[in-house]
Amino acid sequence: MTVLTLLILWGVGWIWFASSIAVSSDNDTPSKSEAIVVLTGGNGRVNAGLNLLADKIAPKLFISGVHKNTTKSDIFASWKKPTNPKPCCIDLG
Repeated sequence: MTVLTLLILWGVGWIWFASSIAVSSDNDTPSKSEAIVVLTGGNGRVNAGLNLLADKIAPKLFISGVHKNTTKSDIFASWKKPTNPKPCCIDLG
């Protein structure tokens, strides 16, 4: 009986958790941050990080997992926005 009660409570908790995740809304405007960190390996991650930097969400951008021969110019060449943030604000690692 105790096990059944615990399973029912666990199930109700799971349903509550899942429904609260489903109805949560994303804020269209990101809040300010101290830095933006981009992990390479996914399509569009670097461009998304550069866009956040250009939108002044944070003063610094760190791109992790970059090949040692990659330069900031290479990163900017792949960016699809006409204005570039200052290269001083970007660190490659």
